[in-house]
This record gives sequence, structure tokens and C-alpha cells, in this order.
Amino acid sequence: SFNQEGGQIPAGFELIMTVPTPQQTSGLQFDGSGDYVNINGYQGILAAQARTLSAWIKTSTTGTILSWGTEGTAGQKWEFGIQSSVGYAGTLFVNVGTGYIASSTDLRDGQWHHVAASLANDGSPNVSEVKLYVDGVKESNSALYMMAVNTLAGAEVAIGAAPDRSRGFNGAMKEVRIYNRALSAAEILALAENTNPAANGLVAFWRLDDGSGTTAHDSAGSHDGALTGNPQWLSGGTIYYTLDGTDPRLPGGAVSPTAYSYTLTGPVTLPQTTRVRARLRAANQWSGQNEKYFIVNPTVVINEFLADNKTTIEDPDEPGEYPDWLELYNTGSTRLDLGGMYLTDDLHDPDKWRIPDGISIEPYGYVVFWADEDPWQGSFHADFKLSKTGESIGLFETDGQTLIDAIPFSSQATDISFGRYPDGSDNWTAFTNPSPGQQNQ
Repeated sequence: SFNQEGGQIPAGFELIMTVPTPQQTSGLQFDGSGDYVNINGYQGILAAQARTLSAWIKTSTTGTILSWGTEGTAGQKWEFGIQSSVGYAGTLFVNVGTGYIASSTDLRDGQWHHVAASLANDGSPNVSEVKLYVDGVKESNSALYMMAVNTLAGAEVAIGAAPDRSRGFNGAMKEVRIYNRALSAAEILALAENTNPAANGLVAFWRLDDGSGTTAHDSAGSHDGALTGNPQWLSGGTIYYTLDGTDPRLPGGAVSPTAYSYTLTGPVTLPQTTRVRARLRAANQWSGQNEKYFIVNPTVVINEFLADNKTTIEDPDEPGEYPDWLELYNTGSTRLDLGGMYLTDDLHDPDKWRIPDGISIEPYGYVVFWADEDPWQGSFHADFKLSKTGESIGLFETDGQTLIDAIPFSSQATDISFGRYPDGSDNWTAFTNPSPGQQNQ
């Protein structure tokens, strides 16, 4: 991972890379028989309170990921894990004591997956209202037995075991989080993609990347855990990275000749806008790719966009139509001419649509462009559409080559925009109340 997840940086910024990424080789390995982390003095989210749990896991069998509460009493425990006794085998489940809910994807494939469970408190929460997610996508249910949720103070929180310390987890785990609220689908997707993880409501966060010792430290608070049994720390690997936009891994698995070893170079100085791609290589195995754009001292930025507009903002030039849109924001105190700059939804095609002459943006002002492939409707209608399944938006200088700002994005929810908060900052978040041409809030 990087010490800054892309976005705006000052000239001369030093980029620091750390091993590992959440999906790779660090973490804690459990053997399924007496290995777990006991969170001393912490009894979890109790009664009917809202909650969200998430973790990265890698397993080939069943077992408990996270638990607390009282075993053997209906509705009074909270157990989150992988099961094979109801519905589809090998699926994610939450068991509250008699009542349970199970998802539909078999996770026993020995690969890393991000898993999550969330429950909102509507006054009378039931296990049937739990939402289960795999790799950022909400799961359909394969089994359900309704039961009111009333988690009782009992066993302390355990990572890798049930409240009675049975049903041990057999596999690797890391990045375990507990929130005291129900995260939105967009927030859970951000966790799965490791992009701006939500901080609001985070009450415990065990990275499980300590690497040595018998304590799993809580990054969000004071709920450190004690390793019990003999779980093993995982670590290792070398980061390879490129600064020219190419993949550090060649087809076939060799290291690219244009790639640098971070072990040899150390922190990287970025004097200009740069696209960095990095991978971890350990025991001849490669991680997924971590790719970020670092924008040096931008003045105008992509500030908000909506890639699946159905009912929120109507096209003023075509009543009854609700096209996608994007918003630019001027971070400076000088009026800027946008005419001749380029917008694109493909960073490999930087001059896809030229902003018409005569369009400017006021100091700390906004300009909204409709992404509807209808440029004949006016100067604010771009000749491309946004894909709700994910792509990138780029703003380029008048030469059609120099990148000013870019935002890669993943699958988007209907009528929920994605933007910077506050305006012009590096923090991106989802907005249920989109605000094109206005302050994000």
C-alpha cells in the first residue's frame, strides 16, 4: 500500500510503499484447532445495536471469523463465519443463537476474499435483516431462520473462534474491523477495494500485520488482542513498481525490465504527475496490482460525478432525461479558462472530448458537464457516457497529453454520486444527496 492513496500531492512528494497489501501474504494463520485471538475486556456490540463486521480471509474449509456473546441462548450471541450445515455449503453466515442467515458463494477456494456483514437497528432487528457481502458485492441468501437479535454480554470478542471457542478458523486472516453502525453498500465496496475505508463508527480494527509477538494491536482503539494457541504471523515479499504506467509483471510472471525494486530504491520522489503501478512478489507469486494516479499541484479538479443517474438530476436541455454527469471545481482564487482542455472516460484516449472555447470556471466555483454523448445539445454535453460498472474519468491539459486530474472508480450505485469531501480535498466518499454545481456535503 502507499502512504497516500493517489490524488493531489505537492511537487517533490515522497511516495512510501509498504508490504503487504490487504489481499496478500501478511496476516495471521490459524490452524482451526485452538488458534484464535482473544480480545481481552471487550465484549463487542451488544443488545440490538447496529453493527458491521468485515475481514480479509483465505480458507479451504469452514470456521468462525469473529464472534462474541452468549452461546446456547436464542438471539444472544453473534457469530460470523463460514459454514456448511445449512443452505449452500462453504458460505458466509451469521448465527445469533438458533437464528441464522447464510449467503450463496462458496468461499472454500483457498483465495483471498473480502467478507462483511451489516445490521441496521430498526427498533426490532432480526437476523433476517443482516446483509452479507463477498468482495464488495451483496450476496443473495441460501438459508434463513428468523430470530430477534439481542446480543448478550458474555464471551469476549474472539477472532478465529466461536463464543465457546469451538469451530476454529483454519486459514489466513487480516484487516478485521468492527463498526457500531450499518455501513452502506458503497462503503463496504470501498473496504473491499481498499479505497478510502470509512472511519466513522469504527470501534476496532485489527490489521493483523504485527509480524511478531503475541499481541494483535487495535489500530482504532484500545482493544488489543492476545494470541491464543499457536497462530502464525505471515510476512514477506518484495514490492516492484513502475512510473511509466506499465505493469511491473510481464506476461508469464517475470519482473518487467522497467520495474524498480522498492527494497533497493526506498521512498520515491514524484516531481510531476505520475501513474504508479505496484505489485508484491513473494515466492514467485504476484499480488494483485495497486495502481494510483498522483496529481502534482492541480488547480482544477474532478470534484463529483454520478455514473448511474435515474431520477436525481434532470437534463435541462432534454426534459425527461437523466444522463450521467461530472463536476469540476476550481481550488484557486483565479478565474480559469477551461476551453481547449480535454475530458475523457478512457485514460488511454486523453483527448476524447475537447471542452468548447468560452467555458470558464470562477474562483472556488463549479462547472457541470453532462456525460450523455449528445454534444449537439450544447457546450456542456460531453461526447461520452460514464459506465456504472466502473472506469476512469480524466481531465487533460490543452495539449491533450498532460494529465491534470483523474479518478478511477468501480461499480456505482443508482442515484448515488461519488465526490470529494470537502470540495477539492483528497477524501472521496459516496453522497446520497448529489450536489452538482454546489458544495459537497
